Amino acid sequence: METPTIIVSAKDIKAFLVTAPIAKKARRSGWRVSIVMEGLAGRRFVDAGFTPDFLGTEDTRKIPFAFDAYQYLKSRLTDDTPTILAIGESNPSHLEQKLGVAAMKLNKIRKRKIIIVEIQDFWGGAT
Repeated sequence: METPTIIVSAKDIKAFLVTAPIAKKARRSGWRVSIVMEGLAGRRFVDAGFTPDFLGTEDTRKIPFAFDAYQYLKSRLTDDTPTILAIGESNPSHLEQKLGVAAMKLNKIRKRKIIIVEIQDFWGGAT
């Protein structure tokens, strides 16, 4: 069986705070951990010792970038790779949303489905 993979994506600090512990635990457990980041979370993941597969800009409104989430997932995973996509709930969402939508599309043709986990940080509800 292939090594399980977790793909983690976050944009803001709160999303980093809820996704980073999962990425760290997965890495300690021998999983392949792939990081796709943007915003302030990107720097935090680098500081935590992760090397991102992709690191977008800190502010996509000021400095936009292109990222083909569907192609990234399709080229990164075999049909049998056990995979979890763990995404934060940043606002506004960009890569997190792109990866989630791409995973849902890819699941239509994959034998083994990508498990999509959106992790809430409840930041917006507190204000």
